[in-house]
Amino acid sequence: MASGGNQGSNEGHGNSDSGGGNPGQGGGNPGQGGGREKFEIQIDRAKYEVTKSVMTGAELRAVPPGGIPADRDLFEVVPGAPDKKIGDTDRVQMRDGLRFFTAPGQINPGGFWK
Repeated sequence: MASGGNQGSNEGHGNSDSGGGNPGQGGGNPGQGGGREKFEIQIDRAKYEVTKSVMTGAELRAVPPGGIPADRDLFEVVPGAPDKKIGDTDRVQMRDGLRFFTAPGQINPGGFWK
């Protein structure tokens, strides 16, 4: 009888096998943002708030008003390592303070001096 009184005592706490947990603490449906999470990120030094926990490069390109032009590449700033180019289908785990920048997709060195 004593064991019956503890049934369900772990409900709502979740574990790595069940995918449960409080959506406000990173639970919820993967890929759906958990519904309540908000992340502050920067793209070209402008701050934006996103609500999905995982975003593709294409979704990130749509964040700034008017989007990022197709002739520019998107990079994630990786402190202490080379910056990472983000393709349209690449998935990026969001977190507060994540920084991105854009650069011309094709650079023609010496093209100015003819």
